[in-house]
Amino acid sequence: MLAIHPQTLRLYEKKGLIRPSRTTGRTRVYSAEDVEEIRLILRLGRELGVNLAGIEIILKMRRQMQAMQQELEAAASPLATSRAAPSLTERPRPAAAWSGSRTGNFANWMSARREPEWHVHDRASDPPTCRRS
Repeated sequence: MLAIHPQTLRLYEKKGLIRPSRTTGRTRVYSAEDVEEIRLILRLGRELGVNLAGIEIILKMRRQMQAMQQELEAAASPLATSRAAPSLTERPRPAAAWSGSRTGNFANWMSARREPEWHVHDRASDPPTCRRS
């Protein structure tokens, strides 16, 4: 299937690059995900010239990213099912912006949408600070 020596697989397991499951007789059992990960290791090493230490770092970061993606999806799924939850990209509108006529008072709407101004003090004697007006 992959044309790889068993000793190479043992080395990859010893380094922590792969984690095959074991039977009760301690025989290694490789899942489809394990095989894909071995393919990735071989590609990184053979085609791209990455050494084992680099492969270890790449796989560790990849696993962390997958775990974070799963956490993000788990956190987002209750929000997606809840109809009462506001959109994360929608800015809340102040009530004053919509008072008045059916179309609202334009001046109130504009003042409610105005972004705050930031003033940066950059003098050599003072540390840099920011204050909101």
